Amino acid sequence: MQQKSTPTRFAPRVDPHRGCHGHTPLHRPPPEPRSLASAGIDLYAAQPAIVTPGMRPTVVSTGVRVALPLGVMGMIAIRSGCAAEGLQLANAPGIIDPGYHGDIRLLLIAQGDRPISVTASQRVAQLIPLRFEALRLEQVVALPESEDGRGNGGFGSTGN
Repeated sequence: MQQKSTPTRFAPRVDPHRGCHGHTPLHRPPPEPRSLASAGIDLYAAQPAIVTPGMRPTVVSTGVRVALPLGVMGMIAIRSGCAAEGLQLANAPGIIDPGYHGDIRLLLIAQGDRPISVTASQRVAQLIPLRFEALRLEQVVALPESEDGRGNGGFGSTGN
């Protein structure tokens, strides 16, 4: 049986490199890159869970809340070590919009034929901050020619 975890707050920590504010439970250090060369910030499971193949995704809280600045989104990706064991995100990649300030939760699924145990405080996913430009779409009668000539070419149209 899974325990529900309520995200707790501590004094906001500001990462000067990304301009993000974050909240995590008091018993854990705030998430941060493992090195200066790390693109992602490790996210830990806040409670244990069993992820069973063929079942609905298992929701696992990270206990982390962030306030991303406008123009920055958080992309959530599974850690490669977890993926090698068959653990995946159901909505890979997950997207955290700058306006969302709630608990970052993971929708986990198991590939293969055996259940996968996730332990509390296990590094499961990564939060990768990415800059984006908001787009406004408008309806047109025809699209302009594509610069590379691909046009309506779909899967495999640029070669193998």
